[in-house]
Amino acid sequence: MDSESIVFALPLSAEPGEIKLSEVLFNPRSGGVDFVEIYNDSEKYLSLKAWQLARLTEDEISDERTITNEELVIEPSGYLVFTTDSEILINDYPKGRFRQFFQVASLPGYNDDAGMVILLNELNEVIEQFSYSEDQHYDLLEDNQGVSLERISYTEPTNNTSNWRSAASTEGFATPGYANSQAITSTKRPAELVIEPKVFIPGNAGSGRDFTTINYQFRSSGQFANVSIYDQNGRLVRNLAQGVLLSTSGFLRWDGETNEGSMARMGYYIVLFEVYDAAGNTKIIKGTVVVGRDF
Repeated sequence: MDSESIVFALPLSAEPGEIKLSEVLFNPRSGGVDFVEIYNDSEKYLSLKAWQLARLTEDEISDERTITNEELVIEPSGYLVFTTDSEILINDYPKGRFRQFFQVASLPGYNDDAGMVILLNELNEVIEQFSYSEDQHYDLLEDNQGVSLERISYTEPTNNTSNWRSAASTEGFATPGYANSQAITSTKRPAELVIEPKVFIPGNAGSGRDFTTINYQFRSSGQFANVSIYDQNGRLVRNLAQGVLLSTSGFLRWDGETNEGSMARMGYYIVLFEVYDAAGNTKIIKGTVVVGRDF
């Protein structure tokens, strides 16, 4: 064989936490199609034979649709996109990775305003479920039609409302088959508080840098937090969280919105992270972030 390489792999059954819902388009453009994207968060080749997509109707799983009864494998750190018409999808989103599309006979009837995407394995067990709503889209978008919701972090819970964001306009408002435009890299952070990015530009219709994440990591669980944002003159701008129960690590998202519903002005801001526990122990951590503007 001349300069050819072939990968041989034995596909395995997925274990809990290895397959993640990654991106959902539930309100396509006129003439467009829905899609559901999954991500293999493991180093194994995983079999999706006899897996199903479903939705929730009156608190019960319904409208189950088998993806395929043939062997279907997703590679390590790979993406697969399920849609009813791959040609329409690639025409709507030319940057999509057509090789990662898998055309299915039908998808569950996902409503355009709100619903739940459910992923079932070959044993009919719920692997992932995502409760979506049009309210999760970026507030300043003029039209949500044709805009997907992307998962920001695969380490955060699926239904953390801060963990989903409208796809960036620079990517055509969806990224089927490749890395999400709004994704952040999950790393173990030695510091208790890390703000990334340190500079962001709110109000630019989802260009991919219109929000910042306030990442935290603590040694113990069972802690609560109040998170507030002040301008450089010490004036309260945003109550981001009040009395929230923290996990040992996670993040909060700030898209530049103030308590009044307007966009924060350009300048330096102070993030005040007050942590306390049931015993009354408190700790205050401060960080800074810069709100910029496009010119």
